[in-house]
Amino acid sequence: MACNNEQPKYVDVANKTVYICKDFAKKLWTGANYDNCGINIGGTPKIPQFEFASATEFLNHASIKPPFFGDYTIDVDATENCLGSWGVRQATISTLALLVVVLFQGILM
Repeated sequence: MACNNEQPKYVDVANKTVYICKDFAKKLWTGANYDNCGINIGGTPKIPQFEFASATEFLNHASIKPPFFGDYTIDVDATENCLGSWGVRQATISTLALLVVVLFQGILM
């Protein structure tokens, strides 16, 4: 979300909250196949579905939050069908790819 002209729509600086639509959170929670190899959370490989009760709990873990948003709360709002346009799909794929790279880099270190 950094340097995105639509960032103010999703980041509430006064309340330190990042809003993520339901579809995007679902993609991060179930779309990335963590069951095959897990994810590095706090230096330990884990399978999120066994460690966290929901996407919201998962996304609010300190090791998962985006850089510079450590003291923000990730709020999964009720917005659905937010991944409808091609541009949003591409952004989602790019974000997932970046997340995977960062997480694998953490596992290998």
